Amino acid sequence: MTRPRRLAIAAPLALVVLAGCLGGAPSDGSQAPNPTTSSGEVLVVTKANGTRAARQPAETRADFRNLSADRQDEFLAALEDDVRNPSQWGPGTDVEYVRYDGTWYWVTVVIEN
Repeated sequence: MTRPRRLAIAAPLALVVLAGCLGGAPSDGSQAPNPTTSSGEVLVVTKANGTRAARQPAETRADFRNLSADRQDEFLAALEDDVRNPSQWGPGTDVEYVRYDGTWYWVTVVIEN
């Protein structure tokens, strides 16, 4: 086999192999599993509308300094980034709004599947 002919066969074959190694959507229409997807509870803290927060029932509001030390730690962690599987907050937790450093925050636990 001559060199140009070998190159003509090898080049397309290399592209096919390379394309398969780079990955892509499965050709059968199914989706590839996402290894970063997890399930469980996630604590999310977002800035709330101050007027709306102030109108909520008193039992659903709290000042940061009145939270337990453990709740304060999780709140601060969730303020920076969502906290997976929180130990101090859960779905339907009594406190939904926290006033921290003069700003109201909405605290919620999201259940992921």
